[in-house]
Amino acid sequence: MAGKVYIANVSTAVTTYAVNNARIGTPGRPMNPSTFSPYFVLVSRSKYPESPGTFAFGSNDFSVAFADTIPPETPGVDCVIDIPVESSIDDDLILYVYRSGVLFMTKRGVSLPPNPEFIPNATSE
Repeated sequence: MAGKVYIANVSTAVTTYAVNNARIGTPGRPMNPSTFSPYFVLVSRSKYPESPGTFAFGSNDFSVAFADTIPPETPGVDCVIDIPVESSIDDDLILYVYRSGVLFMTKRGVSLPPNPEFIPNATSE
């Protein structure tokens, strides 16, 4: 059975997500203010990018829109999430969403490339 990508919204705003240009139906709830723990949105994984809204091996377009943006804050995050082909399809992965970017890692806490530490909120190079 294929693993999942757990998306954790670490911001204080409700978010909407899109994976490979398909909107995910479940919104990202803000982090719980009393326990400081995030709520997770589960997204399926597949070997090939055949199903819209799933993470596949290789490059995946990922975008986040924040519901409470006040200028000059950025309204969202757009980045590319790269899932290495060497990783197991059965492993669960975690994607932490911040106001300024995302952090992608295994459930054991190992950061995945191309973001050894943090993906800034910019896709242009």
